[in-house]
Amino acid sequence: MDHSGILAQTEGESNDGINGLPNCILSSILSLLTIKDAVDTSMISRQWKHRWLDPVLTRPNLELDIPNIFGSRYAGPYCKYDPGHHLTLLKQFNRLVFVRRVNTVLDLYRGRKIDSFKVSFLLDGQSTKILDGWIGFAIRKGS
Repeated sequence: MDHSGILAQTEGESNDGINGLPNCILSSILSLLTIKDAVDTSMISRQWKHRWLDPVLTRPNLELDIPNIFGSRYAGPYCKYDPGHHLTLLKQFNRLVFVRRVNTVLDLYRGRKIDSFKVSFLLDGQSTKILDGWIGFAIRKGS
C-alpha cells in the first residue's frame, strides 16, 4: 500500500478534505468534541494549532468532568455511579491535575456568558477554596 500521498499531505499541509471545509463547519465539529480531544487537534498541523480555541473557549455550556478534562477515551465506566452511589474512578485520575486543567480552561475562557456550568469529580474538603473560585466564575459569567 502506497502511503506517499499521506506523507506529502502532512508535510506540505495541503488542503485535504477536512481542511477544505469552511471555518464555521470546522468550528461546529470542534464544538462537539470534549475539551481535551479538541485541544489535541492542535497537533494535527500548524493550521490546526489554534483552531480549537474559539469553539471550545466560547462554548456556553461548560461541562468539566473526566472525559472533558482527560479525553473521551475515559468516558463511560469512569463516570458512572456504582450501586452504593459512590463515584467509581480509577486512582490514575489525580485531583491536582484535574484542578489545574479546570483552572486553565477557566483562565483561558473567552465567552461573555455561560448558560450552564457543571463540574463532576471527586474532590475533598480541602477543595472548598477551589470550588468557591469556580462558583464565582460561574456567577460572574451568568450561569
